[in-house]
Amino acid sequence: MSACTIFKNFAVPVEDKSLVIISNWIASDKYKSEVEEIRSLVVQGKTEEASNKKKRLLAFTPSGLFKEKRLLTHLERYTGFLHLDFDKLTPEQLQNAFQVISGIPYTFMCFISPSGNGLKVFIEVDTGMEHHDTAYQQVQKYYEEATGLKSDPSCKDITRLCFMSCDPNLYKNLNYQKFEVALPQSETGIRNTEQESLYQYSDTTRGT
Repeated sequence: MSACTIFKNFAVPVEDKSLVIISNWIASDKYKSEVEEIRSLVVQGKTEEASNKKKRLLAFTPSGLFKEKRLLTHLERYTGFLHLDFDKLTPEQLQNAFQVISGIPYTFMCFISPSGNGLKVFIEVDTGMEHHDTAYQQVQKYYEEATGLKSDPSCKDITRLCFMSCDPNLYKNLNYQKFEVALPQSETGIRNTEQESLYQYSDTTRGT
């Protein structure tokens, strides 16, 4: 499984870890105390305080492995994973969307956000960085139509962070299908030839 970079304070790289390891952390109690505090503040209507607390969480870049800085100029490897964020959902919307998303074969992972009222969704596409925008538009459209909900469009950025969370019921499918991106006829032969090598990436290469 490809690795991405974990950051603190939005900009400081901490280490590189695979999405599988990150998913295990989120499904465990590793961030439980911090996340429970954030969710409690949200319930109390203290949104600004909750937002400030959330910013202290570690975060990771699902779409890329970065060196030194979280900038495209410092992108070391494109992972092929896209990240959707469905936010500000009612409990009923969240439950229904989770059921729909976990039933889609392209879904690698889905978990409840630190705020407790959103879902984070992760999908791998079969194209490279040069087709990232096209891939994102198609994946976003597919999942929005499937759920009947709108996702945050700002997640399309390759440098976009996703905060750590705590969800013991996190959904993960290691046998997911890659989302096949529809490309113009002239470009159908251009696919991400590096995808195979991503699975060879060792977590010990940078960070532990």
